[in-house]
Amino acid sequence: MLAVGELYRSLHGAENELRGLKKTNNDLFGTLSETNSYLNTIKELRVRLERDVQEFKRKKINHIPSRMRHLHDRLSEYSKIQNSWKEHLDKSGVTNSVTHRAICKLSSELNSLEEKQKSLQATLDGYNSLPPNFSLAREKIEEGKIQLQRLETEFKERCAAMYQ
Repeated sequence: MLAVGELYRSLHGAENELRGLKKTNNDLFGTLSETNSYLNTIKELRVRLERDVQEFKRKKINHIPSRMRHLHDRLSEYSKIQNSWKEHLDKSGVTNSVTHRAICKLSSELNSLEEKQKSLQATLDGYNSLPPNFSLAREKIEEGKIQLQRLETEFKERCAAMYQ
C-alpha cells in the first residue's frame, strides 16, 4: 500500500507539475503572441516608412525642376524690370556724371576750391590796399613795419609791467 500511496503522490505531483508547465507554456505563448504582434507592427511600419521615403524622393526630385523654373521665371522678370528702368534712366538723360557719388565728389572739390579762393582773396586784398605806384607802395610797407615795431615794443613793455 505504500507503493500505491507513493504512486498517488507522484501522480499528484506530476499533475501539479504538468499544470505549472501548462501555465508557463500559456504564459510563454501569450508573450510569443505579443512579440509576434510587435514584429508585425514593426514590419508594417517599415513598409510604410520605405513607401514614404520613396514618395518623398519622388516628390523632391519632381519638385526641383518646378522650383528651378520658378526661380528662372523670377530672374527673367527682374531682368526685364531692370532693363526697363535702365531705358527710363537713359531716356531721362541720367548719366554717370549725375550720380550721387559723382555729385558728392564734385561738391568736395568745390569746397576745396572755395577754401583756396578764400586764402588767395585774402592775399589779394592785402595787395589791393597798396597804392598803384611802386615807390608809394614801398613807403606804405615801411610805415607798416614801423607801426609793427612800435606795437611790439608797447606789447613788451606792458608784459614787463604785468610781471613786475
